[in-house]
Amino acid sequence: MDYNKKIREEAKFHAKSLIAIVRAVEEKYGKEGVETVKNAWLKEVFYKPWQEAGQSVENNDIRTLKDMVEQGCTGTHEWEKVTDEPNRVAYKFTGCVWAEIFRELGAPEIGKWFCDSDPVYVEAFNPKIKFKRTKTLMEGDECCDHIFYTDEKGE
Repeated sequence: MDYNKKIREEAKFHAKSLIAIVRAVEEKYGKEGVETVKNAWLKEVFYKPWQEAGQSVENNDIRTLKDMVEQGCTGTHEWEKVTDEPNRVAYKFTGCVWAEIFRELGAPEIGKWFCDSDPVYVEAFNPKIKFKRTKTLMEGDECCDHIFYTDEKGE
């Protein structure tokens, strides 16, 4: 994918920073230390801001979440909306600057933290909205499938 050069450079800087921190923690404290850092990162970088966002908007429904996700992914992702129903929105992501960079840097297992943030921010925004995914570009799949839903099945 051909990302804006500035966006790609900034993403690569942040990826390298995160990789360096995680590798240093792993060397000194092992896998348990890495897991502690990951959990703190998810909480501070994703859970808390999205919880605040969900509390600050007039309507924290699936439509608002959809709009915020699309706005946040503009410039860093390529996607197609495959379902757009009142209680269900699904996407097929075919490009992700994070997957590209972390795979290029040989650290997709750290880059997957970004993938792991998806259910975290969704729950923080509104616990009634659910998230499902079966594929990720980070793990080498041809796409990421994101499904946001409020109905019982989610399929």
